[in-house]
Amino acid sequence: MHAHRNLTIPNNVQMLKSTMNNLAEKRKDPGSIPSFTLSTGCRIPCIGLGTFGSDAVSAETVAATVEKAVYAGYRHIDCASVYGNEKNIGVVFEELVKSGDGKRED
Repeated sequence: MHAHRNLTIPNNVQMLKSTMNNLAEKRKDPGSIPSFTLSTGCRIPCIGLGTFGSDAVSAETVAATVEKAVYAGYRHIDCASVYGNEKNIGVVFEELVKSGDGKRED
């Protein structure tokens, strides 16, 4: 039987939590992200975030990363059901739209 250990949260994790609390205040304007104009006239960001990672990290971690990316200005999020994290990412998108920090048309 293993003895119980008291674990301390490393400083970098505490710093990350503090940063996450201030994300909404530091959000980047998505319009400042370079984009391409499609033949339809619609614009698509040049920079995107892929959400694959289910072989290395949890769906919750990927969803938290998507949330950070949206606050950083990302609007091109590549998702696929095969990744197994669409439910978690969907919750993030729903919360961002409800809070006004994201728009459906983004």
